[in-house]
Amino acid sequence: MAIPQRTRKEYKAPGDAARFGWDWSDEFAELGDTIASVTNVGTGVTITGETHTDTQNVFRVSGGTASTEASVVSTVTTTGGDTLVAEWKFHITAT
Repeated sequence: MAIPQRTRKEYKAPGDAARFGWDWSDEFAELGDTIASVTNVGTGVTITGETHTDTQNVFRVSGGTASTEASVVSTVTTTGGDTLVAEWKFHITAT
């Protein structure tokens, strides 16, 4: 895996489901580019509802095992061929 350009941490309960994602507007303004494709890979959580626009990618995260760590790595490929990587890290709480 490439080193993420962005990383965020979040606490989440196993029964919670929420939308997360990334806004790449600033990076794309510099690159003069847009999103061509996005791959989201979850470890320890379930990902559904994946969507993207020219500058944002969004996904829904659910599940997880209490007292463990989980993550979602988003790999964005631009129309110009650049690759951007971001990672959400989740601490799954006991409740």
